[in-house]
Amino acid sequence: QRDTFIMPSLTTTPLIKQTASDVLKNSKNLKPEDKKEFLTIKDSEGVPLSVLQSLLSYSKELSSSPKHLHQLLKDSKPYHYIPPPKPRDPELEKRCQKLRAEMENRQYRKMVKNIIEPHDITRIKDSMELQAFSSQMSVGINIIVTMFSCFVVGWYLGTSFFSDSVLGICTGIVCLIIGMLVDMWIFVINGSTLDKHLEKQKKRQKNNSKLLPNYSGLVKYD
Repeated sequence: QRDTFIMPSLTTTPLIKQTASDVLKNSKNLKPEDKKEFLTIKDSEGVPLSVLQSLLSYSKELSSSPKHLHQLLKDSKPYHYIPPPKPRDPELEKRCQKLRAEMENRQYRKMVKNIIEPHDITRIKDSMELQAFSSQMSVGINIIVTMFSCFVVGWYLGTSFFSDSVLGICTGIVCLIIGMLVDMWIFVINGSTLDKHLEKQKKRQKNNSKLLPNYSGLVKYD
């Protein structure tokens, strides 16, 4: 297998452009393929040496154009064309950003995991347990007070309306049951609302976990 030889190129100078223009205007025996090459010199940054040699062969026939190669190549330098970088695939770039974000998040969590001392964590857990116990006590007391109030109101209304203490007690029990059912219904509604709120908060925290930590704040990667 033979090695392919790449013809070197040189930068296009005003002299080379002017010579190409003179050859295109005045040369009578210009070949079509050479004419095509010479037309591109005006807008090119570099010209292959083979094209310059062809240009010089036509230039020798003109009176005011360079007759030697060193004259034509005056102020010209070797030219190497560097193609622009190929744009990266958007999906690949997005995946790379996501991987970088996850790596930085892991490093950040590893860096700050020991900031809170163990006794501080215990104190926070105790405070949360106390709040939960207080909330449960409040619900229980509220149910007891509601049931007692409904029984008293029902007993009073039943005794006054029926003039019978037994019917008054029955009416009080009915009101107690109604009050308990209403209170439980309200409790279920509040519990459902709280569950929805916690679910939204969980989703919000999950979205926040995708944020990138840096020195000035948090930056979202997508």
